[in-house]
Amino acid sequence: MKRLFVTLSLLAMTTLTACHSKDQSTNPLLEVSQLDYQAPPFDKIRPEHFLPAFEQGMKEQLIEIDSITNNPEAPTFENTILAYEKSGRLLDRTSSIFSALAGAEATDAIKEVEEEITPKLSAHQDGILLNDKLFSRIKAVYENRAKLSGEDLRLTELLYQNFVHEGALLSPENKEKLKNLNTEISVLQTRFINQVNAGTKAAAVLVEDKAELDGLSEEEIASAAEAAKQAGKAGKWLLEQTNTTRPEYLKHLNNRTLRERVLKASLNRCSTGDSTVNTHPTILRIAKLRAEKAELLGYPNFAAWAL
Repeated sequence: MKRLFVTLSLLAMTTLTACHSKDQSTNPLLEVSQLDYQAPPFDKIRPEHFLPAFEQGMKEQLIEIDSITNNPEAPTFENTILAYEKSGRLLDRTSSIFSALAGAEATDAIKEVEEEITPKLSAHQDGILLNDKLFSRIKAVYENRAKLSGEDLRLTELLYQNFVHEGALLSPENKEKLKNLNTEISVLQTRFINQVNAGTKAAAVLVEDKAELDGLSEEEIASAAEAAKQAGKAGKWLLEQTNTTRPEYLKHLNNRTLRERVLKASLNRCSTGDSTVNTHPTILRIAKLRAEKAELLGYPNFAAWAL
């Protein structure tokens, strides 16, 4: 229910350490936004704000979870289910904002944060979903759910089912196996996304003769010129690939040779080259680990578990 996704390398961690030591009272992620609908103040948020916010968010949620599991009172909807649902507000807020930025503007700084925080978030989430004391309280409320109704009943059922789905009923030994699988899968999924982005960028086609762009609109030609300039190739044109097999502009190009170059580059992206762009080994490893995870959780395949 609250499985989170996101990451940073050891080198980047060292680089950002100085930022962590600064006064985090100016970190906009640590406060609830005062904008309409609590919209994130993106103009004030910088990449170096995320790691401290993630770390603080995980710390706060663990304190909240400990408060639930160490509660001497008998488990109830209010002191267990609702308390859990309210936990991790800072972490959830930070994750949502980060996911939006990572999806819309995956800069090198954002990628570094993503690569660092992903395994930490995976371990944090497993530490909660596979927490025996927490699950025993959730299970106690679930087994007495006849006393509940409406939204309270539905939330209790969903929460219990989610914990079971994520491995709460596994043996201690298998829980450790699951944690290791989840961590590696999360790291590989982030690597895959970065490889796709890098491979798509590397598949751009450089054009040196403007005449080859016959058929494109002035706007498309200007965009290609700007892309080349940004890539350090001023005076030329760079036809960037899109997140589809065939770029939309391809049908407008009149030059057959250039169309062939663009299409081949698009079809072959992420299929060759070094580990920064070749997704094949990553995909194979993810598939293998997902199959192991599904089997561990009692499902015939990963799709059956995911659905």
